[in-house]
Amino acid sequence: AWQTYHFTEEKPRSERRFTEEQRATPEVEALAIMGLAPPITLDGIKTRYKELAKKHHPDLNKGCKKSEELLKEVNMAYTILKLAYAGFEELPQ
Repeated sequence: AWQTYHFTEEKPRSERRFTEEQRATPEVEALAIMGLAPPITLDGIKTRYKELAKKHHPDLNKGCKKSEELLKEVNMAYTILKLAYAGFEELPQ
């Protein structure tokens, strides 16, 4: 399923499993959409976002509604992860 969603034959970068409670959070769903697994860095998030944004950009996939919807999901996932990471960085040490 992951390969179909991401238009690739590659396996996911991580086979890490989450508990049901963890799957319910927007951050975990965003990680799944982006094909990432903890631990992550802001640079890793940005790099993966750029890869997926190029892959699903409307200029490269003219008229493909599936790619358009995937790009919207990738944009939302990126926003969620970026905000979560920024909040994490602001925590007192």
